[in-house]
Amino acid sequence: MKVPATSIALEKAVLESMSGNPEGAADLLKSVAKDHPDSQRVLAALAAISDEINDQETLDQCLEPRQKALLVVA
Repeated sequence: MKVPATSIALEKAVLESMSGNPEGAADLLKSVAKDHPDSQRVLAALAAISDEINDQETLDQCLEPRQKALLVVA
């Protein structure tokens, strides 16, 4: 059974953040998000880390697709 690359990257990002390197976690998640732009798990994790490190630009980019989805449903 092969573990998806996004799952491995998310685990690595958690370890980076827990090790006191949230910027490193954000960099890793940004790289994964470029390859998997539709991954809700990656975008949610990146949004959380971006909020933690006060990266408003990245946070806005993560939330934008979710906001558009809400407009379609409403």
